[in-house]
Amino acid sequence: MIVRLAAAALLLVALLTWLLLRGTNPSDRLYFEALNRLDAIALSESLLQRDVLNARAGFLRNYDPLVRHVADMRNAIDGLESAEADLDRGELEAMKQRVAAQAALVERFKTNNALLQNSMAYFDFLSERISSPDADPRLAVAVGGLANAVNGLARGADASATASILKRLDAVERRGAPAGFASELASFAMHGRNLVAVVPEVDDLMRRLPTESTASNRGAIESAIQTFRASRSQKAAWYRLALYLVALALLGLLIHLGLRLRANAIAMRRRAAFERVIGDGSNRFLGSQPEDTETRLVEALRTFGEAVGADRAYVLRKCEAAGVSLWHRPDAPPPAGWPDRMAAHLADIDRLADDALHAERDDPRLPERLRDGLRAANASHWSFAKLRREEESIGVLCFERAVRWPGWFADTTSLLRMTGDVVGNALSRERNFRERAALIVELQRAQRLETIGTFTSGVAHNFNNILNVMQGHAEIALDALGEETKPAEHLRQSLQAGEHAREIVGQILDFGRGARAERQTSAIDDVVAETVEQLRSAMTEPINLSAAGGAEGALVRGAPAQLQQVLVNLIRNAAQASAPGEPVAVELKRVGVDAPRALSHGALDRGTFVRLRVTDRGAGMDGVTRARLFDPFYTTKSAGTGLGLATAQEIVRESGGAFDVDSAPGQGSRFDVWLPVLSRSDRRRRVATPTGGVLLVLGSRKEDVLQDEDILAALRYEPVGFTDPDAALAALREEPERFDLLMVNWRLHGMTGLDFAALAGAVTRRPVVLAPLAIDEVDAASVSRTGVAGVIRRPWQSNMLARSLEEVLARRSAVGATSP
Repeated sequence: MIVRLAAAALLLVALLTWLLLRGTNPSDRLYFEALNRLDAIALSESLLQRDVLNARAGFLRNYDPLVRHVADMRNAIDGLESAEADLDRGELEAMKQRVAAQAALVERFKTNNALLQNSMAYFDFLSERISSPDADPRLAVAVGGLANAVNGLARGADASATASILKRLDAVERRGAPAGFASELASFAMHGRNLVAVVPEVDDLMRRLPTESTASNRGAIESAIQTFRASRSQKAAWYRLALYLVALALLGLLIHLGLRLRANAIAMRRRAAFERVIGDGSNRFLGSQPEDTETRLVEALRTFGEAVGADRAYVLRKCEAAGVSLWHRPDAPPPAGWPDRMAAHLADIDRLADDALHAERDDPRLPERLRDGLRAANASHWSFAKLRREEESIGVLCFERAVRWPGWFADTTSLLRMTGDVVGNALSRERNFRERAALIVELQRAQRLETIGTFTSGVAHNFNNILNVMQGHAEIALDALGEETKPAEHLRQSLQAGEHAREIVGQILDFGRGARAERQTSAIDDVVAETVEQLRSAMTEPINLSAAGGAEGALVRGAPAQLQQVLVNLIRNAAQASAPGEPVAVELKRVGVDAPRALSHGALDRGTFVRLRVTDRGAGMDGVTRARLFDPFYTTKSAGTGLGLATAQEIVRESGGAFDVDSAPGQGSRFDVWLPVLSRSDRRRRVATPTGGVLLVLGSRKEDVLQDEDILAALRYEPVGFTDPDAALAALREEPERFDLLMVNWRLHGMTGLDFAALAGAVTRRPVVLAPLAIDEVDAASVSRTGVAGVIRRPWQSNMLARSLEEVLARRSAVGATSP
């Protein structure tokens, strides 16, 4: 805007300069120049007539003044012709002709007057000679009289005087010349007759010269010049008026420009002040603790709102319990339920193309429902900025005002975006702290569970071996005693207790091994249908089990057996918590999630999910039970182990899902299992992912090999242990393709792990992984030459071991996929 005003000012200055030049009335100069030339013509004409009279009287020695006067008149006429004035060209041409006529008369006058003056001089001279005392007295009298008559003729000739002079000349000639004066008398008579002939013609030229005067032409030209001057003066007056008006416009524009510059300077100061407010708010957020974010946010909203003159300022947050943070001026409280009702419009705001926007209440860009809400809140002007955490929308910052926003704030959305960035960064920082704390808790829990799992797996494996021996001997003794003896009854009770102990050991092994659900995929519809049918026929207690819905053929992560185990645990818990015959409902549904959603035990991102719901009308749970529901070894049942739901949660978590539990004492329970639906790209990727396989484990001590087998079994591999290298080689020669990977200790009987790797390489192409102790010296060059696929130093961590084995098997799968 300032640039356009400055350009307009420059244009007006150029127009002002042009009008100033046009308003000086250059016709005045032309007028006076033309008058001067006309005066010069009149003066030259007067001088010409005067000098002609002087020449006639004989007072002019030469005719140069006459030539000069004619030249001056012609030069003045040429000047008039070249003048810019609007002259009467006809009158100018007529004046040129009159000057030419005067010039012609002057030329003839000069010729005749020269003859006249010459003849007069000779006539006077000869008359004195002839009328000398020596001549005849009567002749002298006659000549003297004739001379007087001729002189009178030169002063003014008429016809009678001319005739009288001619008679006298004839008489003088008849009388004859005295002796010695014959030639003089002849010349006297010739000059006398010449004077009689020339004088009238000269006088006629003198009389005709004034008649060729240019006075009338000069008057007409002067009148035309005056008319031209008046016209030009009128135009100059209009130009001066326009000059005055343009000067006023320029003055007004300069005043307006100055006001705009002043307004811009004020706006810049206010923007700078608001930017300082934004910076102070950002610093306060940076220096605050996560638990103080809400307090700091309300303070920042007050500071921001007061700085821009807002009536209300609020933040709508997504996926959080405290969804609204509000500040308002004391004299502008929001209506009831406002701005909480704005949370219903978050999806509408997300669909707007702008990240920040100043809008009036009736702006057609806003959805109709949002406009209705703003009318109800008496907010005629509304501004918002979307809050983002990277690419995720986490909320909206809004300002409301009953009147128009100040121009420095409304003319651009940059300040609004900056404010939104500060608030969005504060919320992101709060969420990062919260997620970090949750991750720390989850990591600690995972580490604790991993330790428990490793320990329980080893213990359960050994217990399982002992139980097998005990039950085997009990079965042999039962067969030997028969079925009707009292000891046989005790043995049967022992066998039942052993089966229960085996079931507990199985649960402990399942929990200790970990879920690894991502290795396989399952059609959830088939899993649910098969599980429900099996439970209907297999459960001994009466159960009213119903199933409804479907997942539309969705595939999810997880092995079918593991997902079946999750559903069996949920249904059995529901049946055990319900009275006999009470309904237990299983519902399967495919659900789209548009925004991140928090659950009771986990959270969901955007995407498509399968919701597996198990509902009962049993006793329900209190808050303490719900909080510890998935803790390992926590149970409210006398015969429970506390590992069923813990194992189920691990399986669901490994599948990328989460639990949502709703229960209250006396109102039953609802368990929702949310599992993400695999996309086509996920399905293709999972086909190429290596799965658990058969591993050859070779060590020097049996107890070490057994421990390695337990750890690998917990990771869902099938280990086959050897302590004799020759026996291991024999097993390889018998079935070279049986094993997917060879895990070899560094220290063996009679050789090193590298030696065995070289021998095994001649039998099979399966990858070999060395497992030396940290203190063992391993030659990297030798390892490279032997073709060992990897080295995993002891002591192991389960997650590191699992990741290393998966990488080796993945490379093997990739090489196998590219081999012809």
